[in-house]
Amino acid sequence: MSDLRAAPPRFFVAIIHLLTSTRLLLCSLSIPILINVCMSRTTNTEAIVLRNDPLNGSDARLSFFTSSHGKIEAIAKGLQKATSKLAAHLDPITKVELFFIEGRRRRLVGGSIVENRFPVIRADLQRLFAAGLVVRLADKMAPYENTDEVAFRLVESALFILDSKKCPTELVSVTPYFFAWKLLMVSGYHPQLTQCLSCNKPIVHGTVVLVPRQGGVLHRGCRQQNTNDAVVLLQTAALKGLAYMIDAPLTDVIRLRAANSVFLNIRSAIEQLMEERFDISRGNHFWRTAL
Repeated sequence: MSDLRAAPPRFFVAIIHLLTSTRLLLCSLSIPILINVCMSRTTNTEAIVLRNDPLNGSDARLSFFTSSHGKIEAIAKGLQKATSKLAAHLDPITKVELFFIEGRRRRLVGGSIVENRFPVIRADLQRLFAAGLVVRLADKMAPYENTDEVAFRLVESALFILDSKKCPTELVSVTPYFFAWKLLMVSGYHPQLTQCLSCNKPIVHGTVVLVPRQGGVLHRGCRQQNTNDAVVLLQTAALKGLAYMIDAPLTDVIRLRAANSVFLNIRSAIEQLMEERFDISRGNHFWRTAL
């Protein structure tokens, strides 16, 4: 009798064996399932660091322009700590391969690999200032979560130009403005530069009037009867430069040759256009502030 009590019936042995094997099966499946879930929420992409703002003492909120997700923000935990290994990877004006994790409430930086720190830019104060203006313009003009690889390549191209020793010093300061001009074209803005907005006659030569709010130019004689909006007087050479860069690649900026007054005229025109289309006021020194 005692032997029968000590030996459990075969039915119970079978039940215990079934439960044990099922539990082991579930445990063995849970690991790859968990890995797949984690991997599905982690993304890597090409990115250019636009902005790095301190957050909560040790963390940082970063703005990136990515090739696959457009402009995004992500939190880098512990980035402000002296021991952070990511700090040197996530300076503004750095191209990285970015790994980020889609959290429930916010996006987190998982890691990064530096692809280009643009050493020529960092070694020259004028180029660094110009590159800072490029990333500020990209941050200002690009909408969040709007994938646009053409715009991303445009930002990358502007930084490559400034990082190239082939870019002459006199064109360094105007490169961000032509970048903004090209980015306006990419965003769908196409100003009318070949004929007058008022009389519809072709623009042949001579100084014309650029009207940013109306998106085109007027003959000087047509201005008085047409608009009281803010305007910019455009020299013939400045008008030709803007018209040429509508379709030309941004890299052609290093081939432009003109008097300094022409480049100043172009800069003034693009500033007016940008201030009209975006929330940029002359009072906040957007164009003259270092990164």
